[in-house]
Amino acid sequence: MQGTLKNVEMLKQVKVISLGGNELSGSVPDSISKLSSLQELDLGANMFSGTIPGEALSVLGKALLHLSLYGNNFTGSMPTSLGDLVNLKRLYLDSNELTGSLPRELERCALLEDLRLRDNALMGNLPEQYGMLENLRVLYLDSNELTGKLPQMFGALHHLEEISLYDNYLSGPLPQEWAALRNLKLLYLGGNGDLSGTLPVSWGTGLKSLQHLDLSNNNMHGPIPLDLTFLWDLETLRLRYNRFSGTIPSELGSMGKLKELTLEVRSAF
Repeated sequence: MQGTLKNVEMLKQVKVISLGGNELSGSVPDSISKLSSLQELDLGANMFSGTIPGEALSVLGKALLHLSLYGNNFTGSMPTSLGDLVNLKRLYLDSNELTGSLPRELERCALLEDLRLRDNALMGNLPEQYGMLENLRVLYLDSNELTGKLPQMFGALHHLEEISLYDNYLSGPLPQEWAALRNLKLLYLGGNGDLSGTLPVSWGTGLKSLQHLDLSNNNMHGPIPLDLTFLWDLETLRLRYNRFSGTIPSELGSMGKLKELTLEVRSAF
């Protein structure tokens, strides 16, 4: 289906708009603000352009639960007014051309469970305030231009199951506090280049649900802790292209669910 969005203000009682996977283009009209009953808006995988109509969407306030605008050509920064969507549970803005920093105002979306912003050009630090999104289960921020350290406060996201931050420019140590993420199944931190320090021993005893761990292409050093072999559900372990030293724990061979293990060493030259 092709064309633009027209006369949407006529749909005043509609609760769900699902138009994903078409060839719709143009901008999202401000008249979307007239749909006071709208709970789900899915315009993903189209050809929409322009900026995200933050002010118009914010009028939907408490009604909107799901907003999907992924896979379009949206530009500009993420509107801070997205923080007015206080009952939002899912926000998908991945695979656009968004720039600027991550808005701290999203901390007001206290019910947010799934936040996907991957594959944009977002920059700046990861807001510590996102550590207050206590219902968050999925956080995808990979393939952006994010910098700074991994926030210690993310260790308070006790419902978090998946976090992907690979292919950014993050630096500094791995937070000990993240060992408290006992429901975490997927942790991708590869391809940042300058995550450094040692692998926290506490991760091996704390991240009991972890199935996929990627720390490849960074600047980690020190030994591979024996406690890592206590992660019995681990299926993927990618540690290649770091500066780990010492011997490889033989106990890795007894991890019955492990299917992928990469340990190539970064060259010193």
